[in-house]
Amino acid sequence: MLLQELVNKWAQNANTSEIVNGRREKGKCKDYKLLLNFIKRILDFGIQLGAIEDNPATKVFPPKLKTRTSNKIKYFDNVELKQFLTYLDTLDPTVTNQKSKTLYKKLLLATGLRVGEALALSWSDINFCDKSVSITKTLIQQSNVIQEGTKTKESNRILFLDSETIQLLKVWQKSQNDGAISLHDSLVFSYHQKTRTYELERLKLVSHFKHAGVPNIGFHGFRHTHASLLMNNDVNPKEIQRRLGHADYAITMNTYSHLAKSKEKETAEKFGNILKAL
Repeated sequence: MLLQELVNKWAQNANTSEIVNGRREKGKCKDYKLLLNFIKRILDFGIQLGAIEDNPATKVFPPKLKTRTSNKIKYFDNVELKQFLTYLDTLDPTVTNQKSKTLYKKLLLATGLRVGEALALSWSDINFCDKSVSITKTLIQQSNVIQEGTKTKESNRILFLDSETIQLLKVWQKSQNDGAISLHDSLVFSYHQKTRTYELERLKLVSHFKHAGVPNIGFHGFRHTHASLLMNNDVNPKEIQRRLGHADYAITMNTYSHLAKSKEKETAEKFGNILKAL
């Protein structure tokens, strides 16, 4: 039956889709049973109109949707984070572009920026007076072209920075102005008047992880680490959503709430204390 084959195809797509940040891939809907119900209702109406004699959709059996677990989120715990930061501080700042490489990683950890957002930053985006950075553009991975506008409307945002990160930015800007690197331009992170590329940065990062003796969490792991630190230190989840530039509050909670391990333990202790006080 053609309709049964169609529903089977929908189910197969849903059951083989990847789940990232709690969501299936686009075009691979898990609500195929709901779609089948709509078809049944339409065909029932066709019977009422006399257009058809029976409803073939009533003979279709939707396959069961498999329970799938999300890809495990990679991030640093406190020990690993301290170990990686200590490693970065041991790198020789006199090596060409080393200050920039160290700053880039520390900025990702301090802000939770997406990689493309950080690589697209220009000095005009940095406000040293109020210690903030404006996120208004991103670097397209496939073409390495900077595009005005970000992933979503909510991704266009202003983030406040801590004093240490601001100081690192000032030092790096001075290095550029003093000619410590050649052929620089208005970009914060650049070489030879070009933006850095995803692939080049990824290869360097893997090497740094290896030498630091920490897990390879990838660049996006810095974003996850940032969110985990905020979750575990009583930062309002709504503020975390705004800081990460998520379009939906549910995305933030579904993705990161389970990373608040210390809060889970505190909740258990609080419950025990409540029982004792009864």
